[in-house]
Amino acid sequence: MKKEFLLLFVSLFLSVVFAIFSLEFYFRNDFWSGNFFTHNGRNHNTKFDSKLGWSNIPKMSYVEDDISYTFNSSGFRSKEVDYSKKHVLIIGDSIALGYGVQDGETLSQYLSDSFKGYQVLNMGVVGYGIDQYYLNLKKHIDKLNPALIVIIICMANDKEGTASDVRHGKSKPLFVIDKAKLDVRLGKESQSDSDNLLLTNSNISENSCTNVFTKSWTLRQPFFQSFRNKICKTKTLNELDLDHIIFSLLHKIDRLAKEKKSKLLFALSPPEIFDVQKGGNMGKSDLRHITYFQKVFKNISLPYIDFYKTIKSQKTKNKDLYIDGLHFSSLGNELFANTIYAYIKNSRLIPMSTS
Repeated sequence: MKKEFLLLFVSLFLSVVFAIFSLEFYFRNDFWSGNFFTHNGRNHNTKFDSKLGWSNIPKMSYVEDDISYTFNSSGFRSKEVDYSKKHVLIIGDSIALGYGVQDGETLSQYLSDSFKGYQVLNMGVVGYGIDQYYLNLKKHIDKLNPALIVIIICMANDKEGTASDVRHGKSKPLFVIDKAKLDVRLGKESQSDSDNLLLTNSNISENSCTNVFTKSWTLRQPFFQSFRNKICKTKTLNELDLDHIIFSLLHKIDRLAKEKKSKLLFALSPPEIFDVQKGGNMGKSDLRHITYFQKVFKNISLPYIDFYKTIKSQKTKNKDLYIDGLHFSSLGNELFANTIYAYIKNSRLIPMSTS
């Protein structure tokens, strides 16, 4: 009986091992062969980046779900950079990038159609948080001629995306409060000093503990997430520190823009709000995300637009503006671009034409 039981156990064990190896082999190219950052089974034209976690692959064109994505030699979803022109930089995540719409239907393209004489450059990268927005801008800004920098804040997940050194199983940069430099005024921590941040991982390894876990199809499953966090000693900010970090990062972006004598504008991008009274199940959660960033920007003296207010005032149905509840359709991007353009024109942030 014991012998039969042992034989059964060994057979089951070997079957499980074989199944795991089969799955590992089947998904072996999922993450490390030209598509580093993937999410929900989607490849996003990214490569490993020791400073940013991941970045767009330059000079890449591909089609996914009949959508064409084209990137220039700098990794921007734009035409090649024209250094003779002044630039309008669009910084953000997949919303800025224009995930789910054609090259000619992105926010940056609609803005490009409006600005005369400027070149609008789309520097969006899927999965980025506010810390990566800052580092991405810092990486490229000295090579460009920015007249205006537009930071697209994803109200749905930019808070979460800035809170940890891991994003969807990939190692990413993380800023923490540098206690030695923390400015204390009248016994209270300053919420606006951009000098009191410390970058904990300025040189990320492609074979970091977190990245190695994600390299395995088996170990990257949600079941192993807690185990991975313990083994890899994942860092996640508490709410109070995170608030401070976000305020400080916004000021660091502002300082970077001023150093280049560039104007700066933040554009708050909301998720689709489902009416709870009509059977929606995301309303309360989404509204919390929206009100968080609304409060942040009401308490910080930086120019911004709240696209949520624009959407609420439109007769167009929300579903026509989104493709998946987060990313905008062609119509949504056009409305977003028009909203940004109207603010710039009315506030005279920059001239509408370079001529």
